[in-house]
Amino acid sequence: MIVKPNMISGSFLTSNKNLNSMPREPKLIVGAKVHYIPFTGAHESNYENGIIKSMCEDPGFCFVVYHCAGDWDNYTNYTGQRTAIEQLKYGWVQKDQTLEHEETKVR
Repeated sequence: MIVKPNMISGSFLTSNKNLNSMPREPKLIVGAKVHYIPFTGAHESNYENGIIKSMCEDPGFCFVVYHCAGDWDNYTNYTGQRTAIEQLKYGWVQKDQTLEHEETKVR
C-alpha cells in the first residue's frame, strides 16, 4: 500500500484499490464550510465556524472568514484569517454549541 500526504486536507490518502471504497473526509476547498479547533482537547463550545476564502501559497495554511455578521452568502466581501489547515475540520458545528458572540446581535 502506498501512502501519500494530501496537502489540502492535511490527511493521508491511500492508493490501495481495496481501500478506494472507504469513505473519506471531503477535501478542504475554497467555499467549504469548516470549523476551527483552537487547541487539542478544546471543548466544542470553543470551535468557530467559517468558510474557506482562499488557499495560501504555503500549503499548510488557508484564509478562512469567521463571524461575518451572519452574512455567509457574501463571505467573499470579508477579510479572511490565515489559519493552519491542521486546525480545521470539514463542516460546521451546531449553532447552540458555538461561542455566544456568534449569535449575539448588535443593538
